[in-house]
Amino acid sequence: MKLSIERWRNLVRRGKDVVSRQDGPKKVRALELNLSVLEQYIKELSKRQADILPELDNEISQVSDLLEKSKLEIKDLLKWKENTEKENSDLESWKASVSACLDLLVNENRMLRLDVEQVVNYQESLEKKELAVFSISLSFACIAI
Repeated sequence: MKLSIERWRNLVRRGKDVVSRQDGPKKVRALELNLSVLEQYIKELSKRQADILPELDNEISQVSDLLEKSKLEIKDLLKWKENTEKENSDLESWKASVSACLDLLVNENRMLRLDVEQVVNYQESLEKKELAVFSISLSFACIAI
């Protein structure tokens, strides 16, 4: 027998009115009646709550599962962020190292160009001196003959 909450309240009110107007054994019977109505009301409420609680437990369980998944995703993202930052710093240090090596190579290349230019100038100077010595030797050879 399902009764609405309002109907239960009305039954309890009527029982209180009856109890307040009666004496002795009638009052006891009215109280027992009220007690049984109240027990039925409590059973009905418990039954309704029992229907609602599993739904709430399911929802709480689903939200808890989603929360755990979110926590795991956040942990994974933090690990990925740390790895990316580490790789980025490794890449930056490699870049700095390569840049320093390239600067060194550019300086050495400039020094080698200067050395080659000096060698070319010295070679030209030697060729001119060789030509001068050859022409003087030729001149002396022609005079000696």
